[in-house]
Amino acid sequence: MDIAQIAKRGFSSRGIPSMIVKTILDDFQIETNKLLMLLNPDLQIQFSITPDDSTEDDEEVKDFFDIKFKIHGKDRSYSLVSGGQKFVFAVALKLALSLVIQRRLGVDIKMLELDEVDQALDDETVDLYMDVIKILQNNFKIFVITHKRVLKEKFTHAILVEGDFENGAVSRLVTADW
Repeated sequence: MDIAQIAKRGFSSRGIPSMIVKTILDDFQIETNKLLMLLNPDLQIQFSITPDDSTEDDEEVKDFFDIKFKIHGKDRSYSLVSGGQKFVFAVALKLALSLVIQRRLGVDIKMLELDEVDQALDDETVDLYMDVIKILQNNFKIFVITHKRVLKEKFTHAILVEGDFENGAVSRLVTADW
């Protein structure tokens, strides 16, 4: 095998890029499960890549990526996961991806901005959202942007931003009795 063939194979989808993706996925799965353990110990996630062995060596490989959602250690179809569980999975996945990227870049950001992530949440899931925020505030400064009064009332301090015809928008710090 000549050097060109070795290089071609090394940089093909089964070579170095595949090794990088698998390494990142391993870190991503570990970080996600650490967060799930904090947020809801009954939930776990498992990533898998299944190679498509039907392609020839020289063809582009079409591997299959799958996410298994586990509740109490048993695989559960995403369509059967409750709204609250989907919310916890989503928070853990997003935060874990952020942590993996930060680690790879060599930075450590300890702030979360949650911009209107509560819009589709029902009242029960809003309570779960607050529980998640309480757990995460031990490791992060959290800035929540919301229009839901029920959620606003759960915070002891807030920056209230209101429209003003003269100034455009005016903000003020308010406390729980606002």
